[in-house]
Amino acid sequence: MMSPCKGCEDQSAECHGSCGKYAEYRAELDARAEERMIRSQIREARRDGVENAMQRVFLLKKKRGRL
Repeated sequence: MMSPCKGCEDQSAECHGSCGKYAEYRAELDARAEERMIRSQIREARRDGVENAMQRVFLLKKKRGRL
C-alpha cells in the first residue's frame, strides 16, 4: 500500500493533520497492524497451550513411571 503523499502536489508541513487521503491511509495501516498483532497473540496463545499440554503429559508420564 503506497502512501498518498508520494507525488502529492499539495504537500505541506501540516498536511497529515488535515488530509483526508492520508487519514484513510493511516487508518488502513493501523487496522493492518492491529490485525497482525491479534494474529501474533493467537499464535502465541496456541503455542503456549501446546507447550503446557506437552508438559502436563510429560509430568503425568513421569509420575506414572513411564519415562
